[in-house]
Amino acid sequence: MENKKPFPVIQISKRDRFIVLFLTTILSIFFLRPYISDLNVWRGDTFILNNDTKQGINAYKKATIVNPRNGEAYDGLGYFYFTQNKLDLAKDAYKKAIKYTPREPMNYYFIGFIYFKEKNYTKAIIYEKKAIEIKPDYLQAYNIIANSYDKLGKFKEAIRTWEKIEKIIPNSEKPSIKIKELEKKLEI
Repeated sequence: MENKKPFPVIQISKRDRFIVLFLTTILSIFFLRPYISDLNVWRGDTFILNNDTKQGINAYKKATIVNPRNGEAYDGLGYFYFTQNKLDLAKDAYKKAIKYTPREPMNYYFIGFIYFKEKNYTKAIIYEKKAIEIKPDYLQAYNIIANSYDKLGKFKEAIRTWEKIEKIIPNSEKPSIKIKELEKKLEI
């Protein structure tokens, strides 16, 4: 039989134990922050499904506190504020979402839609075009652009936009109806 020796006992001072515990705590907080933030986003998403606005806003706000760079949390906040018609808060939330998730077309779309509702058609077009740069077949963004051009009296641009919509949804009658309406406005 082999002669087994016991493991040596290492003496660790209280100070060293405190340092190890402190560093372990700091590192776990650092590495768990994104996970905790994402959990709150998932909670917020659940509240969207259940139409629980107050709890949803709280969950998304907690997510932004834990991880201020969580674009999805700002996206969720924007959605809840939008549904409550708090357009300035929604716009701010979506702009923060864009800062941290710049490749998400829906954030640009909602800001453009808010500008459209505020009758700032030029800015609406700018944001909707950014959404289309990311997602070229974004039908809702084209719709806002076409209607914005119409409201601005730029009927030729509106017609061109409706023609693009017609290519995306060829079996729909709406684009051709809109084009005919706009052509009549051009004749006047």
